[in-house]
Formats: sequence, C-alpha cells, structure tokens
Amino acid sequence: MSMKEIAKMIRPTIGLNQRQAAANLNYQNKVKENLLKNHPRMSQAKAEEKAQAAALKYASKQQRQRAEMIAHTELSFAYNRGAHESVRQAMSNGLMGRCEKSGRPLEQTGFAAGVWI
Repeated sequence: MSMKEIAKMIRPTIGLNQRQAAANLNYQNKVKENLLKNHPRMSQAKAEEKAQAAALKYASKQQRQRAEMIAHTELSFAYNRGAHESVRQAMSNGLMGRCEKSGRPLEQTGFAAGVWI
C-alpha cells in the first residue's frame, strides 16, 4: 500500500489536533472580520456563513495533511522494523556476522572515512 492509500483509509478516523483546531478558529475569525470590513453591506449572518464554509475547506486540507503525516510515519516505522527484523533473522541463521552497537564514537571503532585502520 502506498502512503496516499493509507492516508485515505485513516482520514475518516482522525480529527484535527489542538493546534490545528486553534489555527482553524483563528482563520475563521479573520475571514469573517475581513468580509465585514471589505463588504460593509454584508450581514453578520452571511459573513459568518461564508467564514464557516472557508474554515471547513481549510479543516479538510489540514485533516488530509495530518492523515498523510501519520501514514508517512507509520510506513517509515514499518520499513525500519522490517529491515531490523531481516538483519536479526540473518544473524540468527548464520547468514550474516554478528552486529553490535558499541556506543563508542566512530574514531574509536577503528573505522574512519571508509577505511579500516
């Protein structure tokens, strides 16, 4: 599955986070304020209706971006987990030498600039 397909699947199940909701509310208030300022004969109710429609469109875009971010994160995690598991299995089956994390800086491991010292 691609990231876009996963994002489409999870999109109905997620909402906006707190920061996105606050940004959307600010956007709606600014749109309403600008409409009333630039169109003095527009009624308060009509300005509110148009601002709400604009905010809904913005919320949809925010939700789509959030779904894509979650899908990207989950695919990256799955890819890295699969790579780790394949190395672990190769080591346990004797197809690959043992790999260890030393925690030491690169200079202390005897490997510097691609050349063993």
